[in-house]
Amino acid sequence: MNFVYPLKDKMHSVIAKFVPACLPGAKKKYNAKVMHKDVLDIKGVAGKAQAYNVETPPDRIIEGFNAAMNLIFYLLSDGYSFECDMFSIGIGVPGEYSGTEERLPEGVHPHVLIRTKKPLNEYIKNNVKVIFDGIYEEDGIIDKIKDEESKADNSTITRGFVVTLTGKGLKIACDKEHAAQTGAFFASADEEETPAKAIVKNTGLEVKLIVPDTLVPDALYAIILRTQSAVTHSCNIVKAIREVRTDCILKAK
Repeated sequence: MNFVYPLKDKMHSVIAKFVPACLPGAKKKYNAKVMHKDVLDIKGVAGKAQAYNVETPPDRIIEGFNAAMNLIFYLLSDGYSFECDMFSIGIGVPGEYSGTEERLPEGVHPHVLIRTKKPLNEYIKNNVKVIFDGIYEEDGIIDKIKDEESKADNSTITRGFVVTLTGKGLKIACDKEHAAQTGAFFASADEEETPAKAIVKNTGLEVKLIVPDTLVPDALYAIILRTQSAVTHSCNIVKAIREVRTDCILKAK
């Protein structure tokens, strides 16, 4: 399968803004962040078919996509891998072994490995123009999420272990009046929020949380920090509560 779509204009453009570079060792003041449009589910994708000169009716797109995803779901679980021009997906097994084991250690589970493929990477590289649109005036930013148990970045969180957030404007602080409204939370896909088990480090540039044991294994979560600390001078308390949320979705292990 190749990316050959009947588009009127095969050059695309995205808007990017400058965000403060927060990671240690940064050589310049800013990184760039794409200002993504709405997050689309399959109904949203199908609803844009006509605008992109795709003649397949939306209901057929939805039906075909759902059927394919359901089939791939079960084939992956049976040990098959899957690849297309966009990505490849398979199952991985974490850990180190002596070679004599007959089963996985207690608490260790297989996980999903997904990688983007060269055709997609090349298409984005050659057909997407980035337009800069000034500095992003935001309420803090999380640049990196590190699962201290698996050592994975921006992908997993391990229940009962520490996850480290680095960025800017992260410190969780509040006045007495708003204590119940602030803190660190793990939000599920349906926006049900579970408070962090504990906050073990709490600065403007780095926050370390203990992931709750009650998260659902293999479910997806975003991390939300709600605070009254000032973005630049985190020791100062401001009146309004601001929210800092992870851009990526994290799988609970």
